[in-house]
Amino acid sequence: MYKLALSGLGVLCALSVYSQTPFFYFESGFEGTSELTQYVLNGNPNLNNADITGEDNGYDWELDLDDNPNVGSFRIFYEEGDTSRSIASIIPEPGNPSNHVLSYDIKLPHITYSFNGEDTLDKGRIQVGINGNPNWHEFHFRERLYIHPDFVELVDQPLPISWLTIQEFWNNAAASTLPFRVTVNLRKASGTGSDFYLGSHGQTRGTDPGDWDDVWDTVDVTFPLPFGEWFTLETHFVEGDSLTGAFTVTLTDAQNNVHNLIDISDFTHHPNDTAPDGVTNFNPMKLYTSGTLIDYMDSVDACLCLYWDDFTLWTDTTTVTDLTEAQNNDGWSYYPNPVSSTLTFNSSRKLESVEVFNLLGERLVTTSNLTSGSLDLSMLPSGIYFARFVFVDQKERTIKLVKK
Repeated sequence: MYKLALSGLGVLCALSVYSQTPFFYFESGFEGTSELTQYVLNGNPNLNNADITGEDNGYDWELDLDDNPNVGSFRIFYEEGDTSRSIASIIPEPGNPSNHVLSYDIKLPHITYSFNGEDTLDKGRIQVGINGNPNWHEFHFRERLYIHPDFVELVDQPLPISWLTIQEFWNNAAASTLPFRVTVNLRKASGTGSDFYLGSHGQTRGTDPGDWDDVWDTVDVTFPLPFGEWFTLETHFVEGDSLTGAFTVTLTDAQNNVHNLIDISDFTHHPNDTAPDGVTNFNPMKLYTSGTLIDYMDSVDACLCLYWDDFTLWTDTTTVTDLTEAQNNDGWSYYPNPVSSTLTFNSSRKLESVEVFNLLGERLVTTSNLTSGSLDLSMLPSGIYFARFVFVDQKERTIKLVKK
């Protein structure tokens, strides 16, 4: 598992740079003292919810995420039923007990709902809910995903599958006047032996509460999703209209090949919303599907299971690199990190500027017109900083620095 070389450092913050863009960063590999427990409401266990507490590499699940006003709240939702039917757990990775992962396992349908006011149906859901955040207009997250090998049972049955959701975003909630959602799902065409692919759609709510109408819909058929091996998903959401909205999902496979699976430039809010105010609720790690699919997997004694690891969430217009990433494939590098006095950097492209900010967003160090060189950081107190490297082609790299 990809780890950060940090210990005991809380680095979650709201950072304002340049045009006061809020910056937030959190990550965890479900290690350290990370623990999943049933959520307790008013002192009583609530079996419909779970929570993660503890600390992993300096990031605290409660202080830095659940109780952070720049985020909202963090919780795992089951909706109905109890953990005998649907359960999330932090467990040793199967086949690699030294690594811990977040496991989702839906055993039986556990939610009953009505459709068209007549039919009573059932379904199942486990999801991370990041709710009530302060209207994020742009954000990214990255996570590793492992689809249980038993999903091959779904490949071997002939029915199509379009409802198997793994991510969801709400720009206006379902009960609002102009509800709009973006979902990411696993899809399979009809026919025995049909592969699973990644699909996504942006939808408005129809006349009936159970109906949703596509504003846009896409499915990538270039890369069959693998079962029984880890891959990385990186998702980027930008609120906007048909010209300015963007939604992308990139997959990096076990061989480190990058596949751009979803690349949408279209509405990411309701087309009739004249004053969109950002995403307030989203589900970065989700397993949500029909009772029919759940019952089928149960009938063949198969595990409807997903495993998640190395969850990273940030808000910014640029990619934030990891502390241990000392070399990039574009000929750019920096070292050491943590740094005691001098940060050295090299680039095959000319840099326009390098700036260092503290956690309050105050610019402390700046330099310009250079390709390679060094920054003297000896005057800075020990702590966490951010360095922004701006290249002459206007591409940027933002890194976290630990000053010893």
